[in-house]
Amino acid sequence: MQFGVLDHFYYDRYLEMVEDIFGKDSYYCMVYETFNEDINKGLLELLEYMGEDAVPNYSNTQVNRSFGAAQAKVGRRLNFLFKTNLNPNGKIPIRRFPIVGKVSPRRVLQSKASFKLHYKRYQLPEHLHKMLKEKYVESNKRLKKEYNLLLPDNYDASSRK
Repeated sequence: MQFGVLDHFYYDRYLEMVEDIFGKDSYYCMVYETFNEDINKGLLELLEYMGEDAVPNYSNTQVNRSFGAAQAKVGRRLNFLFKTNLNPNGKIPIRRFPIVGKVSPRRVLQSKASFKLHYKRYQLPEHLHKMLKEKYVESNKRLKKEYNLLLPDNYDASSRK
């Protein structure tokens, strides 16, 4: 079965190519889930790799939230409705209003009101989620072994149900 773009997510193959180009000690590899558990610890480890000894003060304000399932559906519908020969991508022009400033579909769909009204995080269907996990089990085992990475338990075949 061909998966096209999904074949790019065999990270063991990707790291082999990075090593071939840059050498084994020329990159830093982190696991997102581990990083996300303790962001400051993950940042400190990355900065130490880069020769820094502390995490500087920074703002971790979320600026660009991803669309939820409803926002994506509305956005796709709007693109379809506005698609013409003169506007083949269906992009709705951004308008400026004196009081509110720039108004664009993205700004409206990513507004707090939009998320409060109908935000539901997109979830893959269970069968697709299971198929994707199974697809990368061997790759994940190689990552764990070759690169000594601490992967979450659910990345391993032994944790499959």
